Amino acid sequence: MKIQSLIVTAVLAATPVLAAPPVSTEPIARWSFDRAEKNEFSSTGRAGRPAEIIGAVKSLTGVAGSAASFDAQPAGQLIIPFDLLPATKGVFTVEFWLRVAGRPDPYGTCLDVGGSKGFVIRTNTAGRLGVSTDGKWNVITTLAPLVEQTWVHVALTSDDTTLYFYVDGKEAGVLTLSNPLRLAPNLQLGAVVERTKQPDGSIVEGTVKQLIGDLDELKIYDRVLSPAEIAAKAGLKTAP
Repeated sequence: MKIQSLIVTAVLAATPVLAAPPVSTEPIARWSFDRAEKNEFSSTGRAGRPAEIIGAVKSLTGVAGSAASFDAQPAGQLIIPFDLLPATKGVFTVEFWLRVAGRPDPYGTCLDVGGSKGFVIRTNTAGRLGVSTDGKWNVITTLAPLVEQTWVHVALTSDDTTLYFYVDGKEAGVLTLSNPLRLAPNLQLGAVVERTKQPDGSIVEGTVKQLIGDLDELKIYDRVLSPAEIAAKAGLKTAP
């Protein structure tokens, strides 16, 4: 028995221990908005899909290369057929750069993924940036208005129970979810499509809540980025 025990111990000692695969620091999908082809902005990453251009969307100089710029008339919009929930299992980070050029009436859509039952990041007439989610509108709103013609970094993380919202690398709000996120199978940027009932009872579909400004470098991760990672991406230095 002693010899067998020694043999087993030797075998176990010789068996290599497999290290856990490293966590990828790359986004699973990214849209740089550098060049449009055939009414689409291309994507990169294993889960990326092209962004379809609807209405007036043009390219301007961005934080890296070009950015998607949304004109006031006619309303411009990007629709991305990307199902965030199965791609991330509810644990994710979305980040992008935003530059407002004016105040919308009443709201300007930065990113809409299922409305308030999913989440919406948008600007308002006061020039502030807010998040709607958990079946409620504007549950997080920045205290200070955005400075027009100035790029800011925006990030939202979810660990499937709590959302953390960051603007320019600093935490702007935290929300514990009372219900699971109901995410739509597409992303709407720059505006949303809504159906409105007319006085005669007919239904008209139109593009509303348009962003007056620019978006650049939209990235999606299937993990929660730490506050230090988000601060670094926003170009800020964290305290030691």
